[in-house]
Amino acid sequence: MTKRPKSIVHDVPLLYKVFARQNEAISFAEHFKGSLKVFAFETESSGKRSFVVCHPERYWTLYNSKDPKNRHSYEVIVESQPCKLYFDIEFKKNLNKDVNSEDLMVKFKDILVKHLGKTFSANLSDDDIIDLDSSTEEKFSRHLIVDLVFVNNHAVGNYVKFLTSEPSLDDIKVNLSESQLGTFIDEGVYTKNRNFRIFLSSKYGKKKVLELAYPTANVSPKDIFLRSLVTNTDKCSPEAFLTFGESAQSKPSLTKARSRQQSSAPLSSNKPSPFSEVDDFIDNIIKPYNGYIRFEYKLSFERKNIFSVISDGFYFAGSGAWVDLQWQYW
Repeated sequence: MTKRPKSIVHDVPLLYKVFARQNEAISFAEHFKGSLKVFAFETESSGKRSFVVCHPERYWTLYNSKDPKNRHSYEVIVESQPCKLYFDIEFKKNLNKDVNSEDLMVKFKDILVKHLGKTFSANLSDDDIIDLDSSTEEKFSRHLIVDLVFVNNHAVGNYVKFLTSEPSLDDIKVNLSESQLGTFIDEGVYTKNRNFRIFLSSKYGKKKVLELAYPTANVSPKDIFLRSLVTNTDKCSPEAFLTFGESAQSKPSLTKARSRQQSSAPLSSNKPSPFSEVDDFIDNIIKPYNGYIRFEYKLSFERKNIFSVISDGFYFAGSGAWVDLQWQYW
């Protein structure tokens, strides 16, 4: 029997690009219609960060190979992009010595699941909530990520404000100070382009990592990582994105624009690359947009092939800027 050769086309984009500035990383990621995400990692105790654009599975491969002591990573929840419902929960233990934190979480999850069912007709259970813990002797700290996608994190913030006003939460409030009683939900994490710490990361200079509150051997670390990413929403149809309050407004998106007038002749020789499977893969993507491979060349010192592509064009709604597509293979 002839063994089928291994495909040289990867299911997951291998692109990995580092930026010094967050806005540059976000701008670059927008070219890829949401398939690539923005991550941040701390490089100094001062909080200084660098930013990475890549596919979540690509990030996991590199992230998982790092020394656990050097994992100080965050995902950037871009303000205009869809994201899952998420919570940052915390309170000081010395102010809440009589609070049973585990009972508190059980009660909160029960209230949350029922409230989501009533508000959105969502049929959820505890299994749809990823519970990550980074508590210390001084502070109780949890991240909850719910498998329910909103149109953006402003919509999430609006819903959370509505939730915290519910009388059902009055029985599980905590002491925020010696004179103030309130919710343990941090409502300040729904701001523009929020950096949210990811699974298995610690803050720079700290030892406590964000890990599963209730470890299980039935799920791999990679699956937990991917499920716990607030921005990993690609498997959810846009028609299912939830809105709430003022955030129901339309968001920027990558849309196909009307064709620009262009010559039918290529701008340079359209020679095939040495990898016919890659040529076919790219052709199948760009043909619906009257596209073709303008040229291909090889960067031998980087073991990389660059494909420059011409098509009818894409453009970002609201920006008025045309985007030429360039494909990289390595």
